[in-house]
Amino acid sequence: MGLHHEASKGTKLGGLGDLSEAGVVYVYAKDSSDRQPVSSHRLKLVCTCLIIVLPVLYAAFWIFFNQVIAAMPIPLPAPVNGPLPALSRLLAFVVSMLPLSAILLGLANLMRLFSLYERGFIFTERNVACYRRLGRFLLLWVALGFTSRVLMSIALTFHNPPGQRMLALSLQSSDFVGLFVGFTILTIAWVMDEARKLKDDLELIL
Repeated sequence: MGLHHEASKGTKLGGLGDLSEAGVVYVYAKDSSDRQPVSSHRLKLVCTCLIIVLPVLYAAFWIFFNQVIAAMPIPLPAPVNGPLPALSRLLAFVVSMLPLSAILLGLANLMRLFSLYERGFIFTERNVACYRRLGRFLLLWVALGFTSRVLMSIALTFHNPPGQRMLALSLQSSDFVGLFVGFTILTIAWVMDEARKLKDDLELIL
């Protein structure tokens, strides 16, 4: 009887231990799932702030361009000799908004993605679509960045006398990085979509 009592007691303790371990795993999983909406919400707020702040910063830069360029050297697509008139600064601001528009579209797309994560959608067709758009916006940013540098050289020398205006063509290392990252994200989106389709097929079979 004593041995049987000891064995029974040991079995109960073992069962309690199993429940305790399961409880630890459950608490950890719950804690991780609780953190995800909070992190996604914070990142969505960061994207929202950037969408508001970036155009304001760009506008302020070109409004005070003459003071800024006098205080510190800034690499530009064309040399600037003396202060820029208001018309040239307005044209430069409009041109600089071209690549910025691709950035703002990318940030708005990230807001949608983080909103999906916040609501618990992790591996859906809408997530894949967000990644696909993000890759395309990166490629658009590269194209608009190249175009804006060409137009910027015209805007910065627009006030010069005839014969002293410039049209400059330039490629930067950031263009190649943007192309690589953009195509990489598109490839990841394709792989995610194929995995999602396979997961949906398996769920239908089961």
